[in-house]
Amino acid sequence: MNLTTELAGKVAVVTGGGAGLGAAMARVFAQQGAAVATLDIDGAAAERTAKTITEELGVPTTSARVDVGDAESLAVSARHVRETLGGCDVLCANIGVQQFGAIDRLTDQDWEWVLNVNVLGTIRTVREFLPLIRERAGWRRIVLTASSSVLTPAVRMGAYQTSKFAVTGFGETLREELAPEGIGVTLLFPGGMATRGWSACGWTRSPPTCLPSPGNAGRRSAVGGRRSAVGGQQSA
Repeated sequence: MNLTTELAGKVAVVTGGGAGLGAAMARVFAQQGAAVATLDIDGAAAERTAKTITEELGVPTTSARVDVGDAESLAVSARHVRETLGGCDVLCANIGVQQFGAIDRLTDQDWEWVLNVNVLGTIRTVREFLPLIRERAGWRRIVLTASSSVLTPAVRMGAYQTSKFAVTGFGETLREELAPEGIGVTLLFPGGMATRGWSACGWTRSPPTCLPSPGNAGRRSAVGGRRSAVGGQQSA
């Protein structure tokens, strides 16, 4: 696949686009000639990313604050993208929060928070933007951020890993449902990465220096084949 040919003139929407992997993905799309919408629970960060991309790469951008835990917030952002950029050809549901802890120590509240954001947030995002994708013609794709923990589970990550197994199953089913319409679905399986997710998860120390930067992961992972294993994870 020639990304320059496929993405030139397209519109890419990236959740978690204010920083980290999401911002890196947005930049990759813009470098290939796509207009970009950056959505993030941190609206100011989303706006900064969009502004920087336009200034440096000259492509149209827009941004919005969105809470993937709130269906109405996503509906508003979808309308905003349609009104400002005309639609959506590529959707990156780049969503992930973490709650560390042994299985027997995690509370119902812990589980509900992680599952609501990671699983239902992904489902809500696809549900709200799929009508925009269906309105477009030609090459179209949905990209879901899963996790390498699905491939190599680790201890004290039960809630997160459960949620990403669910996202993987959702993506596999979605791929089969949308294939007849010519809409592709890509699952990403990123590994650990030094992003703002460390602070969001309650870490008090800096992440290990061995973790890759989001820029390199974004360049490798923005779009790809049936599955892509890459080196980064973003918390939205």
